[in-house]
Amino acid sequence: MTTSSTPTEASTGKSAAPLKLSLVQRTIKQQTKLVPEKRATVALAAAAVYLLDEVVQGALEATRDDGKQKISPRAINSAINRDTELHAVGAQWLVRSGSASPVRAARNRAGSADTTATEKTKSGSAAHEYGGAVRRIVKAHTAQASGPALQVLSAIASSYVGGLADIAGELANKVDRKTVTADDILGAVGVQLRGELKTQTETRINDALSGLAAAKE
Repeated sequence: MTTSSTPTEASTGKSAAPLKLSLVQRTIKQQTKLVPEKRATVALAAAAVYLLDEVVQGALEATRDDGKQKISPRAINSAINRDTELHAVGAQWLVRSGSASPVRAARNRAGSADTTATEKTKSGSAAHEYGGAVRRIVKAHTAQASGPALQVLSAIASSYVGGLADIAGELANKVDRKTVTADDILGAVGVQLRGELKTQTETRINDALSGLAAAKE
């Protein structure tokens, strides 16, 4: 996989931009019916921004390879399929030319993804709320994206955040805890991701949490 060289403020913990913490917090509450700690919200925001960085960077490279100027849904699909680690988690997303269906692969009893499932996340209906963050991330890569591509990226963001929140909630429920913690988010990352994508996501989360702690001093 290609590690993004464009860390954004949310992935470094400097601020809630480009992904609003209030949106991530609301998603966690909706998905889990539990109370998210601020550190959990920051951790999930950092994970989401890093994943979007990777998808946008890959889509930008695919766009340039095709001699195009604007990222398209086709370029996004190409980026996901080219990267084995993105493809593994991207089985959750159904990307079509001009549209995206925010779907979450249902996990079987062994915890692996069932790519035939098309169960919509609760947050999928609110994918448009991630549009502002997506546009800021695309801009940070000095890139342009078509309207349909922005919709696809927003759906991916919504599905990814909802999926990690679901798993984090399951981990909290296993120990009969009424709150979602940063450790739950890190645990969800461990379940959902593999390889360098997992390692880099964990690094971005820890950087964001360190930044949050430093801001309190």
